[in-house]
Amino acid sequence: MPLPDASKKSPRVYTNLQNLDLDNVTFDNIQATGNPIAVEEANEDELRRLVLVNLARLVTAGEWTGLLTAGGGGDFNAELPGTDLDASGTDYDRYPILGFSPWGKMNTLNNGLGEEKVQFFPFLSPKDGALTEIGVIVNNDTVSAQNTFIGVYSDSGDGVPLTLLGFATFDSTDQATQYDTSLSATITLERGVQYWIGRAQSTAENCELYAYHYANSPGTAPLDAVTSTSNSAGCVETIADATSLPSSVDPDDVQPAASNSYRPVISFKW
Repeated sequence: MPLPDASKKSPRVYTNLQNLDLDNVTFDNIQATGNPIAVEEANEDELRRLVLVNLARLVTAGEWTGLLTAGGGGDFNAELPGTDLDASGTDYDRYPILGFSPWGKMNTLNNGLGEEKVQFFPFLSPKDGALTEIGVIVNNDTVSAQNTFIGVYSDSGDGVPLTLLGFATFDSTDQATQYDTSLSATITLERGVQYWIGRAQSTAENCELYAYHYANSPGTAPLDAVTSTSNSAGCVETIADATSLPSSVDPDDVQPAASNSYRPVISFKW
């Protein structure tokens, strides 16, 4: 049945897509057919047909993609602006990665008992490009000799960390805000894509980093039962102890960390 008041002949949309069914029509097919179509009265019928076919495709596929440019997905972390602000005045070019408002401080990995677990926290990249700096705030100078490692991991596609892209190294004995500009590798991120922060330390001594309180953080891992506590698996952590960041992560080697999942205060700079 043709569109109301439309010509029965479709010189473009139905002609190009006539051999495809809705299970096989892809965004690329829609894009190739509709780009470019000038927005003018002479093309009204074809524009309506293009929208109709895309709507039918979306209902069938159960997803939303724009007509000419692919749409983006969301996550529990809101995206930050993808550009520096007021760069000619105040230098707003460092991006907070993991949390809301800072609260208190965080002890070691896990819960301050000197356990050498590596913890992983998901985040959305606010910007495209290669990192030039990672920053933290160390609030402890009592350890004898220790390094804290902050790494960036790719996402497996199943919502768990996969491959270490690179890391920063910080002196746990230096009670100060620290920025590492000599990262272990070039870490190139894509805006709006989920990655993971990995945090490790070189010894079991307690190292305090300023952090976001776990009560203000969303749960990021499954639990074995519903819980009434405010602490609901704010990250995942390695089952085995480790004094360095693993080069890759197997889901079978990590578990929900439902004990003091403090997210470290971390800044990125591009």
